[in-house]
Amino acid sequence: MVAEEQTVSGLIVDAILRNNIKIPQNWVFKAVGIETHIKQINHELNDNLKNLVNLPLKGYVVVKGQTIAAIYPNPLTRMSGDIDFLVYNYSEAKDILEKKWNVELPLKLIDREFSFEHGGVTYEIHDQLLVFGYKRHQRIWNELLKSPYGYVNIEGEKIQTLAPTVNSIYVFVHLFFHFLREGVSLRQFCDWAMVLYHYKNEINRIELEQVLLQLDMLKAYKAMGCILVDDIGLPIANFPFKIDERDRMWHDKILDDIFAGGNFGKLRHQAKNSWQFKFETIRISVCNCFRYFWLCPTEVGGMIPKLVKVNIKVLFK
Repeated sequence: MVAEEQTVSGLIVDAILRNNIKIPQNWVFKAVGIETHIKQINHELNDNLKNLVNLPLKGYVVVKGQTIAAIYPNPLTRMSGDIDFLVYNYSEAKDILEKKWNVELPLKLIDREFSFEHGGVTYEIHDQLLVFGYKRHQRIWNELLKSPYGYVNIEGEKIQTLAPTVNSIYVFVHLFFHFLREGVSLRQFCDWAMVLYHYKNEINRIELEQVLLQLDMLKAYKAMGCILVDDIGLPIANFPFKIDERDRMWHDKILDDIFAGGNFGKLRHQAKNSWQFKFETIRISVCNCFRYFWLCPTEVGGMIPKLVKVNIKVLFK
């Protein structure tokens, strides 16, 4: 139950089976069934991702999802969802996708992203990966996206993704924003841990620290990093910064919220209709911003009014 809520069922089952851990006989069949199902989904996503990258898209980068799964010890056991990709020229990408895949996309990405279905898979197209509450932070991030690409190999296909240092920033900031706005599961922390572990010799720690200081997110990075070291099992040497007692003061509060909310905060919702759900989302996001304000005061301070504005717009849609 908890593994499902935290979307780490596949990782736990894989660890049990690989290490020959004894479990009741009736659980063996269930475990094998879970692993088989997750592997099937990953194969389908990988096949569809190959179709995407073989389109004549000029400026794009694939993020999260399968590009993170690819660096796990057993990539097929990470629970995956959709395929996220950033395009640098949306109108050109729209034209190609509509002609090649016969899908219909909006003229503009009003919320900086749009989900569509193709081949039984959900794709999320972005023209901006992160939307900051503070304009200066947005400019810093946009400059980072001009860095050279990184690559991962997925079932024999070379996939373009973010460079290691940029990815170590993106995976965290995306996690942190979702943590404030809704909630996140342990899978997002596992992804972050894998990025730091897999790219430990490629991440530029000096650049990483400089960028996080500019974004006012170094304190948040270290506080959240306690979960990676103390609970996920990331070797302390692979975490880019020294964690002290001030950082660990946040540990229990963060971990409690992870387990209380589950994947994207679904466990916190008691709503019986869409209106109640939207009100709950507003309450959760604003409360979390105040609750964790001191981890990143500049960015969170700029985020609060935007969150209220966006949520009110959603409320009246």
